[in-house]
Amino acid sequence: IENARLFELEHHRRNQAEILSQATSALANTLDIDSLYENMLDWLQKIAPYDSASIMLHSGNMERFVAMRNLPCTFQVGQTFPMTKKWKQVADSRRPYIADDAQQSEYFEKWEDTSYIRGWMCIAMYIQDKLIGFINLDSKTPGAFTEEHGILAQTFGNQAATAIETARLFELDQKRRKNA
Repeated sequence: IENARLFELEHHRRNQAEILSQATSALANTLDIDSLYENMLDWLQKIAPYDSASIMLHSGNMERFVAMRNLPCTFQVGQTFPMTKKWKQVADSRRPYIADDAQQSEYFEKWEDTSYIRGWMCIAMYIQDKLIGFINLDSKTPGAFTEEHGILAQTFGNQAATAIETARLFELDQKRRKNA
């Protein structure tokens, strides 16, 4: 029985590693920023299944939605928010924050139409010491996200930060060439 359990665990870990490998490869091969965000949301669904998700970019002391999936219509791409304690805590720790029940978490701010969010995970995306932004994953189910989800999503987020910066630089270079 123990061997069967260990075999199953090893099989699960190999599957997760394969998904992560495919995800990071897909990110590295995407230079169109909007396609990149959509790819990120697609792969995150496989890494840590969610009910709704968002990607926010950091600028100054503001966070701006650049992509989202299944969020209430009160939130829009382009909408900005000041950095709140929930994001600051994640940015400072550089570790995923997982709330088993977001409605009970001191770090989760209850905005309009977010009462459905129970399980919540936030990942900061960094390139070296530069904060790029955040990935927020929401679930209607309390305790939906595990430490394993956090590790995988953080690894993915680190690669996503590099892919975002590469796509931004590519986009700037294309604009510069077009205007030259």
